[in-house]
Amino acid sequence: MLSLTREYALAELAAYPDFEKEARRRWVKWYLDFAYSYAGEDWEKWIHYNSAQNWLADLAIEQGDRDEAQKLLIQGLTVAESSNNKRRLARYQRSLACWEKKWGSVEKAYQLSTKALNGFKHLGMTRDVEEMQNLLD
Repeated sequence: MLSLTREYALAELAAYPDFEKEARRRWVKWYLDFAYSYAGEDWEKWIHYNSAQNWLADLAIEQGDRDEAQKLLIQGLTVAESSNNKRRLARYQRSLACWEKKWGSVEKAYQLSTKALNGFKHLGMTRDVEEMQNLLD
């Protein structure tokens, strides 16, 4: 997308926050329907594989959809832990920390942030390390 077009679109969305929220909600619904249609019975594995579920949970947190975000994060964290995928685990810990900071326990948010930070450091993910340090401050 051209930067001018992108800036215009972002300005329009900012001017109409209810429209933005509805557009994002509809896009997430479309994406989940798409995943289900084209991945068949294994659509949840397909979503996990593409790390889209974590991204969708982040969107739900941003939009204030507490229950949907929690559902997506618990499912995703379980898969990340069982598959021993350290990158995905750190990202889910980061997202859960944001969820906890917004709706849960500040202490739990700090614990999850620290775990995610340590995971990102171990993996050499410097941009994510910086983001987690900002969350901890």
